[in-house]
Amino acid sequence: NEYLKINLEDSDSEYYEDTIWKNNLLTLVHAELKNLPAALRLNNQVLKRSGNQNLVALGNAAFLFHLKKDVEKADCIILKLNKLKATSEFENMKVKAILEQAYEYRKFGGAKYLLCSMALFDFALPNMHPTDERLQFMRAMVYRRCTHFQIYCEDPENIHRSRFALVAAQELVRLGNDAEESAIKSA
Repeated sequence: NEYLKINLEDSDSEYYEDTIWKNNLLTLVHAELKNLPAALRLNNQVLKRSGNQNLVALGNAAFLFHLKKDVEKADCIILKLNKLKATSEFENMKVKAILEQAYEYRKFGGAKYLLCSMALFDFALPNMHPTDERLQFMRAMVYRRCTHFQIYCEDPENIHRSRFALVAAQELVRLGNDAEESAIKSA
């Protein structure tokens, strides 16, 4: 699959952000599988490429160093995070990190993670990317996944399928209408 082989060093790639997000997710998966060398390798790639500006990668690094019981390095990463709080871009970085977490929870599936993903998308999208159609589509697809509770949800009692189906349908129709209007304007 070509999408999975995208080089992280290729910042001109149209999939650059997705690659960063995917590597952050894989870092967490490797950590959960107790494969710390692979997790650290992926995390270091993301940190190097982002110039230590990706909050999720920094959080992952602190987590990994705590797992390795390297408190000194973990504290150093936490100090970097605290320094970033003082920058003017921190709020945008925080919302972007929340969107990345929503993306990651969406990949895990299961009722708990999908509900968390929906809550994170609902919080972050209006604050930063209200017009980003790719992220709006991801959000709509999370709602759509929740409508099929037998496959995606552990506890059907906690899922209100009609509400999720309505939100998913509204989002997908709105995105389709926006795309149609854009095509008409550009023609």
